[in-house]
Amino acid sequence: MIKDLREEFFAELDEQARKEFEINFSKGDDISISIIQRKCKVGWNAASRLLTHLIKEKKIVKNNHIYSVL
Repeated sequence: MIKDLREEFFAELDEQARKEFEINFSKGDDISISIIQRKCKVGWNAASRLLTHLIKEKKIVKNNHIYSVL
């Protein structure tokens, strides 16, 4: 039961971060965990999860050690 509540909480937090990402970032923007934290007003863990998901979804690409929004 606690595990389910925890997963639900993180799912809601991740959805909030994803919505903020769509609002605050556009194609060609440089992006990092700290920039996601500041613009989306989320913690490090949520920003890291969001960055990881966006890389897997190929919405962000890494060029010369810098991530950019596609």
